[in-house]
Amino acid sequence: MLITYSVTRARQAYAKKHDLGEDLKEVALKVAAMPKKDESRPRTVIFTQGSGSTIVAYNGTVTEYAVDPLAKELLVDTNGAGDAFVGGFLSELVQGKDVEDCLRLVIGLPSTLFSSQEPLLMKHAHTRLKCCVQCLLY
Repeated sequence: MLITYSVTRARQAYAKKHDLGEDLKEVALKVAAMPKKDESRPRTVIFTQGSGSTIVAYNGTVTEYAVDPLAKELLVDTNGAGDAFVGGFLSELVQGKDVEDCLRLVIGLPSTLFSSQEPLLMKHAHTRLKCCVQCLLY
């Protein structure tokens, strides 16, 4: 599984270097189709784009998930938004949820976390991320 977030320049440079085109959906499909060691299951590629849509390529199809952007006047701090997304996503994935269920849960998580002066959910997200990392190590 490959998850990238808010690394537009890196995605663009990789796509250009490997002649994958400029359309993000096509790039995701091409990256998902690249050879890999474990061919027993397809690669999943997830591109987040901040307040833009999240693009998922899996098994030859691409799906775009809309994101409800947070009003600028409610935005306090976006530090760690991508980390919160990935941590929440992986914590659900290692519990056996499918990609769509994981996305439904986390797609609004960063805006919830970063619209408050007090990180109400951060302790919970950190605990889940720690559990996720421990699961992945074993």
